[in-house]
Amino acid sequence: MVTARMWYALLVAAMLHVGVAQSAVTQACLAKDAEWDAAMHTARMRELGITCATVYYSLMSKDNRKHPYEWVRKHYLDAGYRVVLVLKLDAGNSTTESRSVGNLQAVVGGYYDTALDELIARIKRDGRPIVVRPFHEIDGDWHPWGMYTSGNSPQLAVAAVEHIAARFRDANAPVMIEINFNRRDGKGKVLGDAEYYIPRFNEFVDAYSISTYNRCGTAKRYTTEQSFATEFKPAYDRLLGLTTKPINVAETSTSGLCGARLPWFRELFRTIDSSFTQVESVTFVFGTVPVGAVSNDRPIQWGFSSTAERAQFKAFLQQSWPQLPLVPSKGRETRPSLDFRAPWSAFAQLTYPFEETSNPALNPVTGTEFGKQELVLRSQFKQRLLFDAGNDFEVGPGVYVGLVESTNDDQWWNNHGTLGATLGLYREVERSGAVDWGGWSVELYVERRQFTTDAPSRYRGDGETQAGIRAGLNIGGDWTRH
Repeated sequence: MVTARMWYALLVAAMLHVGVAQSAVTQACLAKDAEWDAAMHTARMRELGITCATVYYSLMSKDNRKHPYEWVRKHYLDAGYRVVLVLKLDAGNSTTESRSVGNLQAVVGGYYDTALDELIARIKRDGRPIVVRPFHEIDGDWHPWGMYTSGNSPQLAVAAVEHIAARFRDANAPVMIEINFNRRDGKGKVLGDAEYYIPRFNEFVDAYSISTYNRCGTAKRYTTEQSFATEFKPAYDRLLGLTTKPINVAETSTSGLCGARLPWFRELFRTIDSSFTQVESVTFVFGTVPVGAVSNDRPIQWGFSSTAERAQFKAFLQQSWPQLPLVPSKGRETRPSLDFRAPWSAFAQLTYPFEETSNPALNPVTGTEFGKQELVLRSQFKQRLLFDAGNDFEVGPGVYVGLVESTNDDQWWNNHGTLGATLGLYREVERSGAVDWGGWSVELYVERRQFTTDAPSRYRGDGETQAGIRAGLNIGGDWTRH
C-alpha cells in the first residue's frame, strides 16, 4: 500500500531532483492570477521558464462540482506541468472572504466531505502526484477557514487539518499535504500560537509554507521597501524551531512602487540559497490586484510590465535554480490535452413477465395471434464525440447500434436491429436539493430499423428509416444522501 508519506517522497524526488549528478534544486512555481485563464497562465510560465503551476481550486464552486479536477488535469497535468493545488473550502463563491463567520466546524462536521471525496477520487484515478495546500493562510482572520476568524480557533484548525489530511491519506491519494501561513497572523503576531498547533500539524502534514510580500507603496502604512529576507525570516525562524519539515514560500512578490523589481528578485534567489535551506519550492505571484482587495489604496501590479524584464527574470531563475523540464510523457501521464470528450454508454435488459395479457389481434403476415410478449432482450451501445460549446453546453455527433429480440416471432416490433446517428446539444443539470445528476438533450437523429422476423409489406425490405428531432431531460439522486 502506498501511503501519503511515500507519495511525498516520490513527489519530492520528481520535483526537486534530476538524475544522479544534479543536487536538489528549488522548484519555482507561478500562481494563476484570477484574471488569467489557463492558456494565459501556461503561456506566462513558458515565457518565464517555469514548469510548476500553483492553481486555486474552490471546492464547492459550480464548475468544480460538475467536473471535479477536470480543468487541472486537462490544462496542466496533461501538458506536463507539476501542480500545487490551493484547496479553498468555502461556500462556493471563491471571491468572497468573511471576517465574521468561521467554517472550520463545518469542515470537521463533514459538510465538505462529499465534494472532497469526489475530488480525491479524481486525483487518485489520474495517479500523478501533486501538492495540496488546504486552508490558504490558515493563521489569518480574513478567510472563513482562518483560525482567528470569529467562530474558529487554533483547536478547530488542528481538527480541520487532520480531518482533511485523513481523507486524502485513507484514500491513498498521491498528494503531499502542505499547510500555509501568512507571515503575520490574524492577531498581528508571527505564528503566535505555533507552539500549540505546529507539533500537532507535524503528525499529519508533509510540509509548511509562508506567504510574504513586499507591499511598499500599496497603502499608507507600507512606506518602507522591504527585502524578501526581512519579511520572510521571522516566520521561517519560528517554524524552524518547531519542525524539520520543508518550509516553502507559498506566495511572494514585490510591488515595484518603492524600488526596482529585478534587484529585489535577484536578492531573493541569493538569500534563499544562503540562508533558508529548508525552502524547496517558491510560488511567484505576477498578477494584478484592484484597489481594496487586500487593504490596498492603489492598484498593485506584482508582475513585470515588459517582455525584457521577464526575460531578465528568466535568466536569473535559470542561473540560480535550473528548472526541471516538463514531466515526460509516460503511460497515463502521456494523455494528450484534448478539446473534446468521447463518452460511451452500453445498455442491456432481459425481461420475462410472469403475468401477461395475450394480444388476440392477428399478425397480417402469418395470420396467427400476436399472443404474449414472452422473453425479450433489449440492448444498445452508443458512442458520442462532444465539444465545448460554451455556457456549460456541449455539442457533437454520435452513433448507436441496438438489438431487440423476443421468443415470440409474431411480434415483429420486438425483433429488430437498429443503426442510428445523432447530432445533439447537451448540458448537465445543476445539482440542487435531492438532485445529484442529470442532463438536458436536444438531438437530430436518423435511424434505420431492420426487422429480424417477417413484417407487414408496408415495411419495404423488412425495415424502415426514421429521421426527426427529440428532446429530453433526465435527473436522479439519492434521498438518503440529503
